[in-house]
Amino acid sequence: MSDSYGKVIELLAVEENDSGESGYLRVKFSTDTVEWLWEADRETVQSLKAVLVMDGLHKYRLSCHTVRDVMNETDIAQVTRTYREESTRYPFSCSPDFKSNLDEVKRVQHPQELLALSFLSRVHIDSEPHKEENVSSEKNRPRQLRRTRRLRQSLKLVSMSVVSVFLITVLSSFNYSHNFTDSSADVLNQAAPTDPAFAETTVLTPDVTVEAAVSSAGNPAENGKSLLNTSVSKPSKEPVSQMPYVELEEGVTYGLPEGYVALTFDDGPSQYSVEIMSILKEYGVGGTFFFVGTNVKKHPDYVRTIHESGYSIGSHSMTHAKLPGLGLEMLKEEMTGPDRFLEDIIGESSILFRPPYGALDERTESVSGQLGKKIVMWNRDPEDWLTRDQDKIVDYIKQMKASGSIVILHESQAVVDSLPEIITYLKNQNLSIVGLR
Repeated sequence: MSDSYGKVIELLAVEENDSGESGYLRVKFSTDTVEWLWEADRETVQSLKAVLVMDGLHKYRLSCHTVRDVMNETDIAQVTRTYREESTRYPFSCSPDFKSNLDEVKRVQHPQELLALSFLSRVHIDSEPHKEENVSSEKNRPRQLRRTRRLRQSLKLVSMSVVSVFLITVLSSFNYSHNFTDSSADVLNQAAPTDPAFAETTVLTPDVTVEAAVSSAGNPAENGKSLLNTSVSKPSKEPVSQMPYVELEEGVTYGLPEGYVALTFDDGPSQYSVEIMSILKEYGVGGTFFFVGTNVKKHPDYVRTIHESGYSIGSHSMTHAKLPGLGLEMLKEEMTGPDRFLEDIIGESSILFRPPYGALDERTESVSGQLGKKIVMWNRDPEDWLTRDQDKIVDYIKQMKASGSIVILHESQAVVDSLPEIITYLKNQNLSIVGLR
């Protein structure tokens, strides 16, 4: 099953219980026909209902991603309303428990895993005339949810006990004086994040916050903004991707901590996208693609191939428009337009966003935060779009301070030709070439 399973959540209805103490969401996951009841707290249900118009014309998709409203000390989730070609995203406040539930759904890899989630209860819908026999009435749904929840919790406890006994038995049979292989957890815990061999086989997840000021002639920020909090951590023992990556904080990022470098590719997808991805994959390094919505619509197969290969995809606006100066609705459309195509193609929207031309003002940054986006700028620019010269691109990379850099490149034949030499040079500098998330 694709790792995007469960990330497309169709919202069918939202109801409060008669008691008013809680409620439920009626949802479908991905392309399944099975409907589920999702138990939720009253505050989240009421907040969500306030942004819905259940008129039978609009469709709704619930996002798995949330942002933190620091001012009001609450979490903000998002629901996308679509009608024909129009798509609008609405934020609503949610409880910590609901945010936790969204995170659990986000980690789902296979539909069977949904059965283990205690807040979900499957509803069987029969296409025959007697379908009401298979569906609980509105009055009995809360009771059904509670019974199912208790049963699943009991089953989970039994399953955990059996697994624990099995693991203890197996582990006790090993001779602990035997040297572990390099894939053991101890070696992973001892490896330094800047070790290229380590970084190319291990996922980096948030743990240690690093703050550094980035100063460069290639920095597009006019106000000299410093690098925002960028989190890098000890390795996960269970990598979720084959490619190394750095998890970015919310806000605006211009560079990375020392020891890391990110190669980013703008303006695709194009005829060069898959070839660029193949070179990255051949060398076992990360990369991030910032796609323009109109190109996503033209080349869905390229998008799907890159996503399935484990590479990050960000948005580069809908039409590559210069964002400052646009009206509010047009600004939101430029920032979210690619999402409706990405959701149809790969089952998820883009969280990373790169403004065209590096044009960023306070309003664009504010709207980006409201939409749950992470803005990714850069601090190294070989101006490959201008020169289209392989040698000049490589020379720039070799002369720049590479450690801690986010390099902006554009999809072209010159970049394809220069990429093997660029990667080889950076790896020889003992740098970890990572994707961004």
